[in-house]
Formats: sequence, structure tokens, C-alpha cells
Amino acid sequence: MAETFKMLIVDEDPSTANLLKTHLSNYGLADIVGDAETAINTWKREADAGKPYSVIFIDLMLSGVGGHVAAKEIRKLEQELFNERRTNIIIVSGIKNTTQTFYNVLDLCDGYIGKPFTEAKVRDGLAKIGISTDTPSFDAIAESPNENQPEEE
Repeated sequence: MAETFKMLIVDEDPSTANLLKTHLSNYGLADIVGDAETAINTWKREADAGKPYSVIFIDLMLSGVGGHVAAKEIRKLEQELFNERRTNIIIVSGIKNTTQTFYNVLDLCDGYIGKPFTEAKVRDGLAKIGISTDTPSFDAIAESPNENQPEEE
């Protein structure tokens, strides 16, 4: 892996968050939080420490304060701290409607990955924000022969 990325996953469903973390393991390290308020506080703490997240994957449908509110607040904090956008925010959601509200949320974000997601959807989402996804898939790694072992005669 040439370059690794620091990522934050925001989803209140632990199994969904862990599946996404597995799909992201080829690209860097991912932290998981279960709600919007913790996501905002975690992002701010890491940014203040000089270790900002490269990417946040956030579910829109969180209990309490939704993912859209967290995305909006993180964008506001970015402007206050850096005067520019620095973190890619990717919506991870099962919402498929096309209301104006949904499009307004997407304006805050850099991408969308629909649930249920697959490794291919995650790779496509990363590629759309400029993260190289040339890393072989997990299945290809498991199926490829170990090139460092001597051939049998």
C-alpha cells in the first residue's frame, strides 16, 4: 500500500460499520463512531491535534442528530480551522430518494455509496474522490499464488 488514509466511519449499526471497515482495510486505518455528535467531536479533536481524517463515511439516518447535521457542522469547523475543505465526506446510506433535501446534503459531501454496499461500490466511491484503488481485491489477494515461494518441481 503506497499511501494510507485516515478514515472515520459513522454508523450506529456495528455490523455495517465493521463491514465497511473491512472493505477499507486496504486503503488505511479507520475509526468507528456510532453517532453524529461523537463524529463531530472526534473530527475536531483529531484536526486540532494535526491528525485530520482524509475521509469520513457517514450514514444519513442516525438516531438523534442525523448524518447531514454532522456533515454540515464538520464543513463549518473546517472553514473556521483551515479556511478550506480538507476532509472528503462520503454518504453511506440506503436512502434512494431524489428530493431536494437529499441533493442539498450531497452538496456538503464528496460522494455517495448506497447500502447494501460491496467492495466494488466502496472502491468506486474512493476512486471518485481521487483515492487510488489499484490495490487488488481481497478475493484476488487470497487466490493469487505467493510469488516468494519456490515453484514445486
